[in-house]
Amino acid sequence: MTLRAENLGLRVAGRWLIRGCSFELSPGTVSVIVGPNGSGKTTLLRALLGLIPPDEGSVWLDGIPLARHSLRARARACAWLPQRTELPWGMPANELVMLGRAPHLSAFAGPGRADDLAVAAALARVGASELSTRDVRTLSGGELQRVLLARLLATQAPMLLLDEPTTALDVGHALGLLELARALAASGHGVIMSLHELELARRYGDRALLLRGDDVGGYVLGAAEDVLTPRLISEVFEVGTTIVDGQLRFHSVAP
Repeated sequence: MTLRAENLGLRVAGRWLIRGCSFELSPGTVSVIVGPNGSGKTTLLRALLGLIPPDEGSVWLDGIPLARHSLRARARACAWLPQRTELPWGMPANELVMLGRAPHLSAFAGPGRADDLAVAAALARVGASELSTRDVRTLSGGELQRVLLARLLATQAPMLLLDEPTTALDVGHALGLLELARALAASGHGVIMSLHELELARRYGDRALLLRGDDVGGYVLGAAEDVLTPRLISEVFEVGTTIVDGQLRFHSVAP
């Protein structure tokens, strides 16, 4: 299964976030979206999911225009971890994760044994089994983020879209999440996520899409190590950048 954007253009308040961009998310790859604040990372992910229409171009799922797929078919194919999730009421963590099984459930039947197993496996994979019966309102930000990631995995969708998934995670869990993303890709998933941490994006991404945030939709697309270079990072983020011992290092630039 593939998710493809063709000549995609997105515009907000009269300025182009991205324009004329074509790329494909395919099984076995991790793609990262990076760019300055306000450059359109979240908007792009929402367009790929069909939550908002593009201003130009189109999005295709498995060779068929995304709009022609039913909502259930989209939900089975593409799972989404938004940057922020509102929880209007309390529930045990395992019930929140069970919501990820919704695309597979009949309107007239509750969850079965297979759904229970999928939820337990998802919680275990993110290291959150011990949180299973905790009320989500009592969880820390990092704990809740892991439970929400488990909900994503419980969908068993082949395409995974994550918006700044390391938000609220401590360093250890953030690295664990990115290692999990690599493992999911290795097992056949297509993973695309927005990240603020440029060094981690370079380390864990196969491909990178750098949004310039220049109001005319400029971008750079390619292999992560070719896109996230000191020259391009310095140019787009206005920060001094070097590579030391194979890792990006940043320093302020005097005005």
